[in-house]
Amino acid sequence: MIHELAHFKVSKNINNTIRPHGIEWKKTFQKMMLPLLNNKIFPDDLLSKLAKHLKNPSASSDSDINLVISLNKYDLNNDENCFLFDVLNDSLFEYKGARIYKKINKLRKRYICEEIKTGKKYLFSPVSRVKKINYEKSSS
Repeated sequence: MIHELAHFKVSKNINNTIRPHGIEWKKTFQKMMLPLLNNKIFPDDLLSKLAKHLKNPSASSDSDINLVISLNKYDLNNDENCFLFDVLNDSLFEYKGARIYKKINKLRKRYICEEIKTGKKYLFSPVSRVKKINYEKSSS
């Protein structure tokens, strides 16, 4: 929410030729978040990770893997999902309850995965929430 409010504030105060997540947005986002960085709002174990993230905030908090992992501890909807980095290469997983993919390998920061139905390749963040698919080969 603060992310979007920072966009709104920047668009009201500065012309529309600025980059969406440029220096103006980063400074505005930092100023808006700073008063919230206290242990009355966030647990102590998150404060240092949030402070580090705010030194140079990115457009997506998902790009800060350590922050995502820490925030996950407080996610009430964890159910059967795990992070993609927890899935072994050549294993199958379901993404967003729809398509099934096979994790192939890591390319720099992201994983290349193949959609089983189409054979198309896609890049996934290591902190994508996925559901592992366990299958057993039938011994007929």
